[in-house]
Amino acid sequence: MRGRETAKRIGRATARATAATKGKVSSVAQGLVASDLATSINSMLAEAVKGAPTAYDKAMDAVYNATHIGGGKHRLYDGGHTVFGAAKASAEAAAETGDSIVGQAKGLTLGLMRDGTSPAGLPVVTWSQETYAKVASGLERCGVSRKTFDDLITFDAAEAFGAMLASLALVFRWSAGDSKEFATILGSTSIAASFSLNPLLACVSLAALAKTYQEARKDGTSRKEIARATLKGANATAVPMVAMNVVIAAGGPASVAVLASLLAGMTAATIAQKNGARGAGLALAGRLSRFKPPPADALVSHTYEAFKQTPTIIGRGRDALSRMVPGP
Repeated sequence: MRGRETAKRIGRATARATAATKGKVSSVAQGLVASDLATSINSMLAEAVKGAPTAYDKAMDAVYNATHIGGGKHRLYDGGHTVFGAAKASAEAAAETGDSIVGQAKGLTLGLMRDGTSPAGLPVVTWSQETYAKVASGLERCGVSRKTFDDLITFDAAEAFGAMLASLALVFRWSAGDSKEFATILGSTSIAASFSLNPLLACVSLAALAKTYQEARKDGTSRKEIARATLKGANATAVPMVAMNVVIAAGGPASVAVLASLLAGMTAATIAQKNGARGAGLALAGRLSRFKPPPADALVSHTYEAFKQTPTIIGRGRDALSRMVPGP
């Protein structure tokens, strides 16, 4: 009996720990994907899928090749580059080539990946040139540039990946019935969607908002608690996003930027978990207020000693690398 009870307790504790970890990882991942790392992700994927155009690529571009509609923005207008439009074009290509359903799926995925990793991305829906011109002109009068508008109505592979992660986090918690968990997802996806102008992630945010409202009415969670949970999710995403962009802007390598972003995000999520969103800021401010810089002479002395050791450290690293790399 004791063994069974112990096993049940361990199982419940493991489930709670797993749920907490999933929440942190999801929020931090949103920050990573919404940061400048997205460009590197798209470039890496583009390199992996590059190659000669297939019958499926040509089917997606069939309308443009026949009419040259829209020029460089033809993906918005030709109807072959939305997910549904590409699926229709791939079905027509498979019918002509006699390809199997597996080959059709592979060709469709490859075509979407190739176009989705390009700077133009893929449109969420197909536009007419007249409607696009009217909406874009109206937004320009409100201070929204056409470049920003284009980003709002298109998505790339990195943005699709971020939306998929958020969708999985939402689906796994759908039956949990905890409004604060959905509010945390809402905060995370909202800040990431706003920063990256990701239309797919904005749709996930709307779903999280609706679910948060529904569950809050059921369990009676106050607006104040919902606001705190939302801020906690936003904080766990914004911190790694800022850390990533700072390191990249400073010229740091992608590996260092990712590491700094992960550490910052997990730390922020942990502090927010223990202290709440407002408490996280107060805890950080308290730690900074207790920091006492060393005397100027000691700082100069330590800096000079560290500088003298730099050649030795570099030499040791070079020797270690030479031992790791086999000779000719």
